[in-house]
Amino acid sequence: MSNMNYYELTIKYERAGEKGLNTKVTEQYLVRTHSCATAEIGILKLLASQITGEARVTSIKESLIKDFVQDKYGIVTELKGEAQQLLGNKGANTECDRFYKAKVIFPTIDEVTCKVKKLSRFYCIHSGTVEAAHDLLTMSLSKTCQDFEIHSVVETKIMDYAFIVEKQKDDGVQSNP
Repeated sequence: MSNMNYYELTIKYERAGEKGLNTKVTEQYLVRTHSCATAEIGILKLLASQITGEARVTSIKESLIKDFVQDKYGIVTELKGEAQQLLGNKGANTECDRFYKAKVIFPTIDEVTCKVKKLSRFYCIHSGTVEAAHDLLTMSLSKTCQDFEIHSVVETKIMDYAFIVEKQKDDGVQSNP
């Protein structure tokens, strides 16, 4: 899937709230796709079942995020949360329900000047705690042969992540048998 980027979208819409009343919400989503237009159309289609009134994308921008790491089965988050609970933090999260943004620094040698340059790369991590996100990212990056330093891991306001592939339209050209 070449030329796919991550886009951050902010959406205002109405959805059914408590007691059957519509509630206006503003939420952020991370979408990986080929274009801004595909991201906007795709996320509105994905949210269609939740939308009860008006909906509009209020902002969309190409994200600095270049990769996505997920606690696929929630194991790391659950273990980290249970360990925190054992240590006395009764409210520790064991659910994989949050998104974190991490900045990772990769030191490289400039071949011309022979000086160390620091290249930054941003990741989105889906887990339940900042500690679990840090561990997931460390495990993921340890599979590479590159040195790295995790500079920061912070919780975002992202509600969900979507991977949207634009379907190819039939151009009407038919081949003769």
